[in-house]
Amino acid sequence: FQTGSGTSSNMNTNEVIATLASRLLGETVNPNDHVNCGQSSNDIIPTSIHVSAALALHEQLLPALSHLVQVIERKAEEVHPFIKTGRTHLMDAMPVRLSQVLDGWAQQLKANIGHLEDVLPSLQSLAQGGTAVGTGVNAHPRFA
Repeated sequence: FQTGSGTSSNMNTNEVIATLASRLLGETVNPNDHVNCGQSSNDIIPTSIHVSAALALHEQLLPALSHLVQVIERKAEEVHPFIKTGRTHLMDAMPVRLSQVLDGWAQQLKANIGHLEDVLPSLQSLAQGGTAVGTGVNAHPRFA
């Protein structure tokens, strides 16, 4: 459990990174001076959320949705001859082809894939360097 802005998670992560880097480099890497470099949890936590969401969206969700669209479109071709009872307001309505229903699903997925792709630039915009109160005061001179 943690409170506030995630400071304990941020500092713990800095310590883990410093320890691993020290082992790899064979020299001391300080969690505060070298890893944290004056960054605030207000820099790190939102950034890590943005990066994680952008990676998951780009590497997992969008490919999975694109694959689902392909599968639905293939199935729509297979079931094109089949007719089903359409439904509206929870009642039977005019007959429709099963392929029409599946094509509707595929189009909805395509539209939402587009919406998700439109979100990526916002996720890739990172709020870094503002430090605790957003002014950048006390930011490390080499931090950019």
